[in-house]
Amino acid sequence: MTNKLKKKFLDYLQSKSAFYIYIKTYRDRHLSINPKEFTDYLCQTDPRLVITGAFTFPDSQLSYYDRKYWMKIHEGWMALLEKDSQEAELQEIIADVDFIDVEKRDISRGLGKDTVSLNMRHSYKLTFNQDQSKTIIDSGLTLAALGQSKTTGDILLMINGHRGISINVTETTKTRTSKNVVIGSKDFCSKLSKLLGIKTDYTLLDCRIFSQSANIIVFSINTKL
Repeated sequence: MTNKLKKKFLDYLQSKSAFYIYIKTYRDRHLSINPKEFTDYLCQTDPRLVITGAFTFPDSQLSYYDRKYWMKIHEGWMALLEKDSQEAELQEIIADVDFIDVEKRDISRGLGKDTVSLNMRHSYKLTFNQDQSKTIIDSGLTLAALGQSKTTGDILLMINGHRGISINVTETTKTRTSKNVVIGSKDFCSKLSKLLGIKTDYTLLDCRIFSQSANIIVFSINTKL
């Protein structure tokens, strides 16, 4: 484990009030193939095995800190590692994107699967279909940033919580049960239209999820073939 991961792991144990019991259990019950000192073990072990490969679990009849207890701690640690992995992947994606600045802001029914509409006829709106809209609404993220991959040239739209322009949610039926996410900005739509080489006032675009985590949803957008 790296020094950064070791600190994260020890901080995690502290947050679960398990730091001292981990050290004591390791001292008393560490596997024979492991070093005597837990600090040496942390240096050489795989972070995914730092709990399950450290020591034998006490019997539940003898100790509260039995297998069930440690597996719960392990599951929480694995979830933290997975979150870090997703964040690292997203940082790589973001590092590959040249963001295109868009000025702040001054429905659609029947859009098919993986489809958004770009309307520049009477208004400037990019409207997501209802499945995509639900994904965005459920995420709680409220900002949209337009960018282009430096490597592939793909046009990317990032729904996030820290940069970009605001998105709107529009009710689209008389029963007010269906909702579409809309990005309403002349500058945004004009720049997207220019990037894709679109000449018409209204067009349907191919829009697919490129990457997704709790903090960001990345869509790739292209003209339909």
